[in-house]
Amino acid sequence: MSFVTWQYVLFLAAALVGVRALKGRHSARVLLFFASCGFYAFFDVRLLPVLVAMAVATYFVARRVSGASEAGGRRAWLVAGICLNLGVLGLFKYYDFFTSSLASLLRMPTPTSIGLVLPVGISLVTFEVLSYLIDVYRGEPEAASLLDFALMVMFFPHLIAGPILKPSDFLPQLRQ
Repeated sequence: MSFVTWQYVLFLAAALVGVRALKGRHSARVLLFFASCGFYAFFDVRLLPVLVAMAVATYFVARRVSGASEAGGRRAWLVAGICLNLGVLGLFKYYDFFTSSLASLLRMPTPTSIGLVLPVGISLVTFEVLSYLIDVYRGEPEAASLLDFALMVMFFPHLIAGPILKPSDFLPQLRQ
């Protein structure tokens, strides 16, 4: 759904009316989360679980980072979270490119493409969750609930084009 279509205007209006009617309640954030999921599903519903899984996995890794008692444990969880998220990005964005390039370099037959469809906004989501992980490692953001973090990652007005949201800027606005 493009930002310059009537579909988006109607979608945005419905989301704004719903959030305004529920202003200040937890259910407003729930509505925004499901609206964001709906917006993303409009592009390809099969890829929605990828985005949700990245948000959930990163949330739990970030909790381990903040809960680790020693610096080595915190760093190990940070590295695990970074590798996990960059691995997902690499799989979807670069797997076919690297396998065909390697086959060409080694003069082997080009392997069959696994045909992964690139999730919309995967790069933005990856860099946003990495930003959050690094901020948690530094001790900067306040603790976020899973719902608030997932909403920050999937917030539909910025999902396609950004910018990367700073948790310290976005999360307090969710609670207001």
